[in-house]
Amino acid sequence: MRVNGVNLRQRFNQAPATSIGIDAAMQVPLADGLTLELTGTALDASSAGQPLLQRPAHEAMLALDWAPKSGLGEAFDLRAELRRIGPARDLAPDGSLARLAPATEINLRARVPVLRLGKAQVSATAAIDNLTNAVILPQLGLPQPGRSIRIGLIVGG
Repeated sequence: MRVNGVNLRQRFNQAPATSIGIDAAMQVPLADGLTLELTGTALDASSAGQPLLQRPAHEAMLALDWAPKSGLGEAFDLRAELRRIGPARDLAPDGSLARLAPATEINLRARVPVLRLGKAQVSATAAIDNLTNAVILPQLGLPQPGRSIRIGLIVGG
């Protein structure tokens, strides 16, 4: 759509779509409390013979989780993730197809018990998402947030 001489993208409902894909997940215990995880998705999605927009062709994640047990339950939990998002397509402002670049994201998480309140365990948490501040474009012109750091407390029974 053209408004005041500028091409603008108009959102609309799309025709019925067909998606064929596969999801897989695997967890491998490496040692007591140490687990390797691998997940992946491959997707071929189209509508009227054209690839669906904003859908990556594949995603894969490799994670290492270390949560050793003590006599009182989990002593702590440390997790590192490497996530790969494959290429996708989107519409440029002029209506042409634009290629969205693949991206790789590294995420780190930690949870450490700090005290007990009766039967409830209180744990301190910290997470860093997108450690390297990679540009991840799920749609043209709207990147996901860059690096984010979160801290908190969890109270559980």
